[in-house]
Amino acid sequence: MKTILRYLANNFKSPLSFIPVIFCLSFQSIFGLTSDFSIQVYNKCSPTVVVFINESTTGPGIEYLWDFGKGALILSPEMILTEAFTDPGTYEISLRVIEGTDTVRSSQILQIAAGPKSSFSIDADQGCIPLEVQFTNTSAEGDAPIHETFWDFRNGDTGYGDEYNYSYTQPGMFDVYMSVTDENRCSDYTESFGLIRVFDTPEVNFTASDSFACYTPLIVDFTNLSNGVGNLSSQWFFGNNTTSDEFNGTAFYTNPGIYDVELHITDANGCTDSISKEEMINVGENTGDIYATSSGNTYFEDNSLLCPGTIGFGTTLPGQADYTWIIDYNNTVHTYEDVESIVFAAIDSGSIEIKLLYGLSTECPDSITKSFRIDHVISDFSMDSYYTCELPVDIALTNLSENAVSYKWRFPDLSSSNETDPVYTMSLFATHKYLYNHERNEYHVPILLIAENGNGCTDSARYEYEVSLPVARFMPDISGGCVPSQTAADRRIPLRNGPI
Repeated sequence: MKTILRYLANNFKSPLSFIPVIFCLSFQSIFGLTSDFSIQVYNKCSPTVVVFINESTTGPGIEYLWDFGKGALILSPEMILTEAFTDPGTYEISLRVIEGTDTVRSSQILQIAAGPKSSFSIDADQGCIPLEVQFTNTSAEGDAPIHETFWDFRNGDTGYGDEYNYSYTQPGMFDVYMSVTDENRCSDYTESFGLIRVFDTPEVNFTASDSFACYTPLIVDFTNLSNGVGNLSSQWFFGNNTTSDEFNGTAFYTNPGIYDVELHITDANGCTDSISKEEMINVGENTGDIYATSSGNTYFEDNSLLCPGTIGFGTTLPGQADYTWIIDYNNTVHTYEDVESIVFAAIDSGSIEIKLLYGLSTECPDSITKSFRIDHVISDFSMDSYYTCELPVDIALTNLSENAVSYKWRFPDLSSSNETDPVYTMSLFATHKYLYNHERNEYHVPILLIAENGNGCTDSARYEYEVSLPVARFMPDISGGCVPSQTAADRRIPLRNGPI
């Protein structure tokens, strides 16, 4: 029997060796004494606890001697025993049943698998927001390859993979948990408490003693309002090609202009942050321009020619404390206050003189002036007649446009003319059946004139010409009879402007 058990223990090395396959040999003595037991393995990976159930003969004076393959014998009357196996390996489990001088023995083979040993490394354990940390699985494999690595950063975020990059965006101390599971479903974990320390960045802010001056030089004292850990180091950039590493800075602005100011702060943890205030310092008189927008175009040139209609006026000046527009259009003055841009209606030819006052409530009031010209055009015409009852008809057109140098006539039959006073012959503009049907005999036909002046400004006029054609109707005195038949038609023709 020992030879058989030794053979099984030495040769139990198949690919299924980590599945807890149990070989059971039970025996019965010639006196009816039996030795038998079963094994319950809930976790085949070490360390684990195994349950043994004694299924041997019971009765007074019977003893049970267990050998769990670890070098010690256990004499126990219990029918259910548990034993811890901390090391992986192949174990021969035997149970000897003793009654007086009679003895019987049974045995089984128990296989306990070696699981992985978890560990990991990091490339940084502290730093400033945002802190990027690379986590690397350095676990040792057991009897099977590792197929899953799980990370828990103890802040609600998790991930998978042998290498994992994680960004910490909040300050604090952070635990890290990692578990590995191999193909035998054996697992191990490592948890490091307070492993990662993340520092907050400093809060950066500052104020200036002054930010505007009409004339140079301007001396400005900057007060550092920043907060952070420990002693703070400062780096100022005043926008005028000068810098300072003092906690509070002072700058001298000797040239007119608009300047950005930037402050960088580094705290005792080496964490940095910065703030930039654009156009904070304004030195010298404000300069800008007035422009006009008309017909989709923008005009900056003084005395630019604009077409009549709705015209917009604006300025390139940076934001001012106040604005006052004074518009002199053909000797009529219009005033607009507290608006950065205006919309103005100009219909007639003439000039527009514009004056923009700004900064009246500051120490540096100023103004800008500019002139524009309006070149108007009016399209109009008359016809020698506005009505006809027959086609074709000749219509003499008289051009009444003002300040125009070219013309474009458009007629109902889609023809056109560039003459000043054309004569248009209106003929059938639809089918005879359509024109002379009994449903309708009156039409209003449009004629369009587009006039353009020498500066490209246009205007249009449109009038309708009425066409009223006669419609013949009759009714017989009888509607049936024998051949030959004679009928008398009752002629009913609508009359307009006299009999036909």
